[in-house]
Amino acid sequence: MVHFKSIAELTKFVGYHSPEHAYLSLVKVKEARALLTSFPSKVTFGFYTIGLKKNLKGYLKYGRKHYDFQEGVLVFTAPGQLISYENLIIDESEGWYLFFDKSLLQKTSLQERFDRYHFFNYGVDEALHLSGNEEDHMSKIFKSLYLEYKKPIDSLSKSLLVCHLEMLLTYSERYYRRQFTTRNIGDSSLLTNFEKVLDDLCSVSSLENRGIPSVKDVSDKMNFSPNYLSDSIKSITGMGVQKHIHFRLIDLAKERLLSNSSSISEVAYGLGFESHTYFSRLFKQIEGKSPKEFLSIN
Repeated sequence: MVHFKSIAELTKFVGYHSPEHAYLSLVKVKEARALLTSFPSKVTFGFYTIGLKKNLKGYLKYGRKHYDFQEGVLVFTAPGQLISYENLIIDESEGWYLFFDKSLLQKTSLQERFDRYHFFNYGVDEALHLSGNEEDHMSKIFKSLYLEYKKPIDSLSKSLLVCHLEMLLTYSERYYRRQFTTRNIGDSSLLTNFEKVLDDLCSVSSLENRGIPSVKDVSDKMNFSPNYLSDSIKSITGMGVQKHIHFRLIDLAKERLLSNSSSISEVAYGLGFESHTYFSRLFKQIEGKSPKEFLSIN
């Protein structure tokens, strides 16, 4: 496995010219074909990557899954992700490779909003599949960014590069939302399966033995990455997975408070809460009243 700490380190390894900017590099896939023939089969990066790829044959893996992507897709990775390539054939591949370090965003408005783009932590099989029109549009954004990237650096270069990058990320967010509802995500089967998994993890025995389920517990059972599942469920219901867990627990709490003589603390611990104080705070946050106030009016 090879780790590339910086963008300059990566470009030097493949024999490409030094990046025009310290914190961003943009490469046309067809120009890099010859350079990638000896690329390591397993790598990690110390920076973010975005790849718009077409006709790239072979298998890519990060996270737990392999993905065969011969159609046009947009793939995002975050620093530290282990990426594996198998049987990679790039002779006819096209598209773009964009590498950027988060230092590029310092003292920009994008720095404050960057964490909202969850897709950098999606799984490989959760890549963004673009329609023909979407692919054309994203290609134009890449080309516009490339033109700015190739210009001599001046006092406005950073601002303009970040503006182009933010546009790319914003449209990616828009197209992912479309994907959630059109690529076998928005149908009833996902929601039905989600409800079944939530029922299982919030059963009496599960809560007593394993405690309150996390978003990762739910996503692992459904074979999604936590961020992708949460964003998918939110696109359908308006709430992410964490909120669904909280609402389910409070619904169970109301049933138990009204159906037996257990104290508030006993109900809280029986549902897997480590603190009755946290339970009471969450209960009031969702119901608008404390467990004690809830009991007094029911």
